[in-house]
Amino acid sequence: MGKKRKGIKKASVKVLEGQGKKNGKEEKEKEAGMHLEDEERKEGKEKERREAVDDKLRKRRR
Repeated sequence: MGKKRKGIKKASVKVLEGQGKKNGKEEKEKEAGMHLEDEERKEGKEKERREAVDDKLRKRRR
């Protein structure tokens, strides 16, 4: 039997939630600008994956 995992204590959860409320407005403003950048990154990663798969297939065909 393994150890029981001790989760976050209730008091600390309240503290974390309070911090979230303070920073929430700033985060929303950042997210609006970051959203486009994230999509661009995702597209870049997808292209890289496709290229990697294509390279593997080319090597197999040889």
